[in-house]
Amino acid sequence: MKTQIRIPSCYFSIAMTLVMLSACSKSTDPPQTTYTPTIFAGTIGGGVYRSSDDGNSWTQINNGFSGAKTKVNALVISGSTIFAGTNGTGVFRSTDNGDSWTQSSALFSSASVLALMTSGSSLFSGTLTGQIFRSANNGDTWSDVTGSITAKSILSLLSNGTTIFAGTSGGAYRSLDSGISWKTVNVGLPKSAGHAFAFSGATIFAGTDSGVYRSTNNGDSWTVSGTGVSKETIKALMVNATIIFAGTDGSGIFRSEDNGTTWTQINNGLTHEFVDAFVVKGTSIFAGTNDNGGVFVSSNNGDTWSQTSFGLTDPNVLSLLLKTQ
Repeated sequence: MKTQIRIPSCYFSIAMTLVMLSACSKSTDPPQTTYTPTIFAGTIGGGVYRSSDDGNSWTQINNGFSGAKTKVNALVISGSTIFAGTNGTGVFRSTDNGDSWTQSSALFSSASVLALMTSGSSLFSGTLTGQIFRSANNGDTWSDVTGSITAKSILSLLSNGTTIFAGTSGGAYRSLDSGISWKTVNVGLPKSAGHAFAFSGATIFAGTDSGVYRSTNNGDSWTVSGTGVSKETIKALMVNATIIFAGTDGSGIFRSEDNGTTWTQINNGLTHEFVDAFVVKGTSIFAGTNDNGGVFVSSNNGDTWSQTSFGLTDPNVLSLLLKTQ
């Protein structure tokens, strides 16, 4: 004799409801998208190039730039917008990962922009003619904040909170109020203290025509940063964790692992030694060279380097940028 088990109909109703809810929750989940970190390179005459495969290949992305040849001295990112400082055509920006570019403002559309920097929600640009401009609306409009700076050219810009350093053809300037006012900070520095700046903790490093200098009092005074680079023209500085890298104008790359007390030349595999730019992506360090060498990469903190410039039809790199999202 078979025993029949009756399941109340309400159980079926509950089960069906759960199934429907599960199906609905799956169908309404937003699709998961991932962004591949992208490296951008600004060149002497080829505009901007982009690589999405760790520099293994590069694609030229110049849609919207003025002229057949575009020199890109500086690159910076603000949010998801990329800005490019050009020679003679001012600042261009891209909101679509470099697929297209538009001129940021007609205010200095004929300017040669040598430096770009973000500080908080503001964007700063430094020009060949010694002016500093600031934009508080992502490059829609710009105001001149040069103030008391009298140098012929602005070569580099660096910010740390509301403090900004400007490297110029006439030495270093500092602003403690986000660019509203400026003061010279050249005690101990040679006159050519304008090429590059970098922060490592509370220490500031400055790249000059006579090596690297450092300051532990926010630029009030400077001293020579150790031995090994005193005769070099420093074009680029970068800090990766506690290690400092210096790119030179003809002698390759130097590294300091003791906060600038000593420097060691690290050119193993670096066949081109005019280094103008650095960028870090994960455990890889990328160096841009401007003597037809293109881009080099190191995965061991500079112990060895290899060239990674396929598709870089202008291998003279002045600026590098990493976009992570």
